[in-house]
Order: sequence, then structure tokens, then C-alpha cells
Amino acid sequence: MTGVFLAVEGPNGVGKSTSARLLADRLAGRGFSVHLTTEPTRTRLGSLIRETEGELSGRALALAVAADRAAHVAVEIEPALADQKIVISDRYGSRPREWCMGSV
Repeated sequence: MTGVFLAVEGPNGVGKSTSARLLADRLAGRGFSVHLTTEPTRTRLGSLIRETEGELSGRALALAVAADRAAHVAVEIEPALADQKIVISDRYGSRPREWCMGSV
């Protein structure tokens, strides 16, 4: 059996982080092995993206977001899935594309 990947998506300020945490807590309470994560990640690169959200744009932002995503998948998501965990990500889907297009 392999792990399961779930992404909690939505606009800023609607409770994605709270919902992801509550889901992770409930699943863990029922005995499931859960890994909770977020994008941008909590790494230095992810923090830089969060801090400079209004300053970076276009190609620079796209490259930073792509680098953060690649590291996130390789270092956190794939290993957790290989360990048969339920991975819950606070954001994952189209957010990088939205940032790069300036709609956030």
C-alpha cells in the first residue's frame, strides 16, 4: 500500500491551515500516520517567498516557487508517501501558477 496525498485549497483567509490541522489531528486520533505540510514550505526558501510576496514577480517568483515545490516533493512529500503516511498539504495545487500570474 502507498500513502495518500490530500491538498487543502482555497483563497487566503478562509481557514485552510485550520482545516488541514483539524483533519490531520482527527486522522491521527484514529490511528493513521499523518504528515502535515504547507506551501510555501517552512524552509528558508519558503520563508523568503512568503516575506517577498509583494516584491517578487514574473520569472523570479516562478523560479523561487518551482524550487520550493521541487524540494518539498523530494524531501517531504515523496518520503512520507513511501512510508505510507497520509500527507495533508495546506496549499499545493494551482497556487504557484496564481502567484506567478499576479492574481494573489
